[in-house]
Amino acid sequence: MTAPIVTIIVTFNNSEDSPIIYKLLSISLIILWGGNLLATEASAVSVEAIALVGNISPNETFDVAVIFTMKDGWHTYWQNPGESGMASSFNWKLPEGFIVLNQKEPVPTRHVDDGITTFIHEEEAIYLFQIQTPDQIPDSSEFSAEVNWLECKNLCRPGSASLSFSLPNDSPAFPNGVSEDRLLQKAELHLPHIQKELLITASMRKSYVNVRLNLKPPDGSELKSVEFFPFEEMVYDIANPVTIRRNFWRTSLRIPLLDYRENDPVTLEGVLVSVYKTPKGQKRIASSINQPIQ
Repeated sequence: MTAPIVTIIVTFNNSEDSPIIYKLLSISLIILWGGNLLATEASAVSVEAIALVGNISPNETFDVAVIFTMKDGWHTYWQNPGESGMASSFNWKLPEGFIVLNQKEPVPTRHVDDGITTFIHEEEAIYLFQIQTPDQIPDSSEFSAEVNWLECKNLCRPGSASLSFSLPNDSPAFPNGVSEDRLLQKAELHLPHIQKELLITASMRKSYVNVRLNLKPPDGSELKSVEFFPFEEMVYDIANPVTIRRNFWRTSLRIPLLDYRENDPVTLEGVLVSVYKTPKGQKRIASSINQPIQ
């Protein structure tokens, strides 16, 4: 007999005097009858790790791609999952002297289901990890990572994978025969980019953060919409849209805040996705934002 899964969403709306005024808790109850469901159900997500280099040298950096592939209709979650969900996690075990310098994650998609807003990855998500090599490189180096995620469709269930690879590798196996450069380009296509001159100021208001933009849109283009994916949880009102305000040559954004947040944000950190209407169609620009709030 197949064991069913029951997913219950519980919403807590605390009073104004509570230190945490707004909290959304998603509880998944796994009811097991006649066997262990997690042991018998095949995962809807596959994960693999590929070093984007065959050989390594001392005191250099190289990239590792961790590729999530989801079955149709299934998704995983971004680093800030939103009002529900769980971010994917990576626990690396590296040879002595090797260091993970940074992790880059694709831009998420906003997902709304039964009034609950989450930030998700669908179909495929390629994470990039930059690794620093030590002064001395052993003849052979083994790398491994324990990866955990939450996969959801009509139900949610945890997933995990143990990944490993070794270097040097004279014959790295790239998916579908894609070369190292093509795989890197594919990953970077979905990453946010740093736009140093995008913001003029970010200032605090009672119910929103006001952002003045230094924008010179491409000729004949018009800013139509903006989405903000914050790194901080339980601060911004992600269920409500970012609004665009224009005053002559100046464009500003209003990013809504939760009415009953614990703290005001000090820095505007996250991903800003701007959509422009151009003569050739829509153009989407994803920018990584790290701006002090005045």
